[in-house]
Amino acid sequence: MPALILGVFTMRQLGVRTSVWSTNFAAAAVGLLVFALIRSAAGPANLSRWYWTAAGSITAILFTFVAHGLDGVHRWVYVGNLGLHASAIVAPVIIVCVATAPTRRAAIAIAIATAILLALQPDAAQATSFAAGCGLIFIQALRFGRSARAAVLTALIACAIVSIVRKDPLHPVRYVEGIFNVVSAKGPAWALLASVTLLLLPVPFVLAWARRRQALSLGLAVYVAMVTIAPTWGTFPVPIMGYGVSPILGYFIALALCAGSASIESPASSAPS
Repeated sequence: MPALILGVFTMRQLGVRTSVWSTNFAAAAVGLLVFALIRSAAGPANLSRWYWTAAGSITAILFTFVAHGLDGVHRWVYVGNLGLHASAIVAPVIIVCVATAPTRRAAIAIAIATAILLALQPDAAQATSFAAGCGLIFIQALRFGRSARAAVLTALIACAIVSIVRKDPLHPVRYVEGIFNVVSAKGPAWALLASVTLLLLPVPFVLAWARRRQALSLGLAVYVAMVTIAPTWGTFPVPIMGYGVSPILGYFIALALCAGSASIESPASSAPS
């Protein structure tokens, strides 16, 4: 909430329309509802649920290529006039699917398929963050040979590099990609405040990992941290603080999945591939 409130306050100072900045509050309300629904439905993973979740998440990203793009960039699906950044919503879900896959081959398949789609969009912030989060899970949680692990990690890194190399023609928006700079321009104290509110975002996931020592919690922590710092090295949306429904929804989904991770086991950690 600190990052969200600071972002809305800054948008108001910039003269951004109420219909724009109020969307972030609406997204937070929906996110809280989604959090409650996911937590109430939490339970031991089963094969049918895994396949439906994995297929639905991949399909959500595939829909971005069906929807009209912007200057050759395909990251959004549209609900009326609202554009939803699909990977920002479902990437945490796919990371959980990788960690809970019924077999190692299934984990590899969904991870590589997602990484390729993110590279094709292209979406460098999501591709690098997803690769980092999934890569950590492959290193820590899924047991298989060194050569297979090296191949998977190489493929994830390659997709991330492709997404970075591909030129992003979209221009930054002050209250989306540039909002941190707008806040920081007010003075050192404001820059510190903005930094602290963003650094708080991965803290719940780090605390969950410290309590349970589960690779899934740490993978989500790395993903959230990478998405948060991505705007420091490229023109990417600032999550939660900047305007955008999807990162807010994705964050609450990640929180709910992390909170329920105590009951999640990874069959692929010991099952045959």
